[in-house]
Amino acid sequence: MTLADLQMRREFDGVVVIQRQVSVPGATLLARMDTPPYPTVAEIQSHPDQTYESRSFRYGHLLGPGVTIDELNAWRGSWPNHPIPSDLAQLLLNANGIHLWADLDQKRAYIGIAPLAEWEDAAVGWWAEFLKPSAEGGLILSYHQDGNGAIVLDTKSGVYRWYQWEDLDNPKMIGKSVEDLLDWLWVEARFDPRDL
Repeated sequence: MTLADLQMRREFDGVVVIQRQVSVPGATLLARMDTPPYPTVAEIQSHPDQTYESRSFRYGHLLGPGVTIDELNAWRGSWPNHPIPSDLAQLLLNANGIHLWADLDQKRAYIGIAPLAEWEDAAVGWWAEFLKPSAEGGLILSYHQDGNGAIVLDTKSGVYRWYQWEDLDNPKMIGKSVEDLLDWLWVEARFDPRDL
């Protein structure tokens, strides 16, 4: 998938508004949630100090505004040991951050490509201990709401891989191009809110 394909799909899908019943904790429940020993989820759900109300949630595909060439060059100067492929650089110039079915108020999806400023060195970040030796030369490009996985670009080989906590020794090969990355993101990391 190209960025143009993704932009067309964004226009086609538009914005989806879903009404949901949400629990709103009262002062007593909030105080209980802040006091050790912390309550279990079951205790929170059954606590009488809460009300329920209907709220609207808006979802859509967000593509961050592209970085400038100066911003990209400054990043490259700060990260000389992590050369990025030319097609990824081109993507960043047009879309800095990709969030499929993002909560439009929070501007984040469940899994997404993080903006350039949030990318991490896989050999230095908190994943480093778990990804060794494959972390060397790796860039973590993504975010995941529950921290269960990460898209890692091996800047030495240009290969994108998906790592999950459950099986870090066997990452899933995504591909060697931005098109492969966008294909994977569209199929594997797109959580349509209408399916919830």
